[in-house]
Amino acid sequence: MIRDVAGRAIEFSSRTWVGFSGGGFHVCSPTGNLMLVTAKFKSFCDWVWVAEKSAVVICVDGVGASSLGPYGNTWIETPAFNRLASHSILMEYLLADSPNLNRVYRAWLKGLHALSDVDHHPSLVSRLSAADVRTVVVTDDKTQDWQDHFGGSVQLAGIEPHFASLAADDINQTEMARFFSEATRQLAVVQEPTLFWLHARGMYGAWDAPAEFRERFVDDEDPPPPDFVEPPNYQLPESFDPDERLGVAQAYAGQISLLDICLDAFLKSVDEFLLPADTLLIFTSARGFPLGEHGRIGLCDAALYSELSHVPLLIRLPDEEGAGQRFQNIAQCSDLHATLEDWFELPTGEVTRCGRSLLSLGRGEEFQDVQWAFTVAAGQSAIRTPAWYYRFDPSTKRDELYAKPDDRWEVNEVANLRSDIVALLRDAVAGARETLQAGDLSLLAPLADILVKDHE
Repeated sequence: MIRDVAGRAIEFSSRTWVGFSGGGFHVCSPTGNLMLVTAKFKSFCDWVWVAEKSAVVICVDGVGASSLGPYGNTWIETPAFNRLASHSILMEYLLADSPNLNRVYRAWLKGLHALSDVDHHPSLVSRLSAADVRTVVVTDDKTQDWQDHFGGSVQLAGIEPHFASLAADDINQTEMARFFSEATRQLAVVQEPTLFWLHARGMYGAWDAPAEFRERFVDDEDPPPPDFVEPPNYQLPESFDPDERLGVAQAYAGQISLLDICLDAFLKSVDEFLLPADTLLIFTSARGFPLGEHGRIGLCDAALYSELSHVPLLIRLPDEEGAGQRFQNIAQCSDLHATLEDWFELPTGEVTRCGRSLLSLGRGEEFQDVQWAFTVAAGQSAIRTPAWYYRFDPSTKRDELYAKPDDRWEVNEVANLRSDIVALLRDAVAGARETLQAGDLSLLAPLADILVKDHE
């Protein structure tokens, strides 16, 4: 924010030019009008562009990484996501701290892991407000206290959830399209600099895409797809009908196809209403949506497998810096906080945090890598390293171990074959808990090589 000698704020947008002449500070508006501010400078300079940064964060709940083309899905065509990925840096392995939305937003907005005991951490929104950056939140999720998540300084645009009982006849009638339509309306009147945050219920909202969206995934010998609209949430019996699971997958695929169309239109609006050279754009999800991979449909008992915790993260930098690059580094939700902190150039001071700015990767700068990601839910704990994924569920008292990255979706359980790895990862879990409760990655002890390097 520019202020005159009397301390008064000078409001202007990033479409404004400023310059110095005659010892005064001039501001040129988009309409070409000039005004002289009573400030004195010792030298002259040419006209310069004033860059007031903005960021757009799009979070659509329930979108697992495996459902998108940029992450290897060949069944569902996602051309909008493919184009976005070609203009962005892509994080291959973002694991959510927790399937609990309260904990995810705590990580995003305060930079604290779900396990952290720190409770006096300043929020990103309050620090942005102090730097004269507005925060606008658009959401259709009424289950969350958004004022509590973002703070009183946020501009909240709530959308009434669409409780459909039947599939929509037209795309424009769907919950997804209604959400992005309102987001576009809010975007058209936003004033820069702004953090523009979208949170859609997504796959945890109505599955009301027109019937043809799920029918396109039906093969000749398949039964007709189901017609339910409410998102499913249950455990499969041991002897379930495979066609039942197939039908759920077809319905989910239809919703992802709908999301891709809506996202395409919204991204065009972002480039129309905000200057691409001054705007960071991020797409992610709070959690995935299990489709029966480990006997669960929907959130269910929040079992910590990749279909729930592995989510996409696409970051589009201005001038397509780092565009098209894919990074294998393990990331967690607090990294998004650090990335936004870096983008808006907020001072970190003595703030204790768990995240690292991912902009360093796109810029080709030195990056503080981390060897693991830790996820918790309802007493469960799981840890992912470059070479292994380990989870423990106290309800079953069973260790589970999967070799990474080859066993991408945890199909082949090998705990009985590698008791040495299980023992080491148990110790790593205990150490991770202590480190994350303190909220400081600098306390993290390095993992044994066998937990990090590719195994034979």
